[in-house]
Amino acid sequence: MFEDALEKRIKELDEHLVSYSDKELSFREKQKDGKMEFVLKLSYPCILFRDVDENCLKYFKSKKTADCIMFEQKDSKTWALHIFEMKATVKSKEWGKIREQFRGAYYNALAIAGYLGIESYIKETKLYTCFQKDKITEDPSMVRGVLNDANSLIKEWIRGRVNLDCFDPLCLDMEKIKAVEDDNGQVVSSFIIE
Repeated sequence: MFEDALEKRIKELDEHLVSYSDKELSFREKQKDGKMEFVLKLSYPCILFRDVDENCLKYFKSKKTADCIMFEQKDSKTWALHIFEMKATVKSKEWGKIREQFRGAYYNALAIAGYLGIESYIKETKLYTCFQKDKITEDPSMVRGVLNDANSLIKEWIRGRVNLDCFDPLCLDMEKIKAVEDDNGQVVSSFIIE
């Protein structure tokens, strides 16, 4: 699926935390009140790193990271980075924490990309918040107030564009993925990565 040098590097990684496919990958979030599962339908070969929040590099000051990162190979010289954070409920006070987790995952992803030898080929980065309930946009008065406040971080959530305040200016698109409970009481979502 990948070039030999990359295949050898992938084989040195823990298969319980890292998987790859060109068809489908999945990850779970264990919540106090149950589990959420996300299934990613793929168009290109991808490498998924699970539980980044529990296995982040300790060299960075911030130990907060998003749950998963995924590298998508568009062609031999073009990769995309996808960062996923899962929350049962997204509230306004949580958004600042989620942004910090995205930033921490971004730094960790750069380090992992260096190990994989693909860091200079990452041409696109996208953020995803996977959730069951959105307490931010369900209150119309809050949405109106936030959109009128030029300094509000919540505006990022509403508009789906996030400034990570990294060492370089970095404003990224964020997609919201809503999970739903199925007939068996499982919280699942299927999402196409293109």
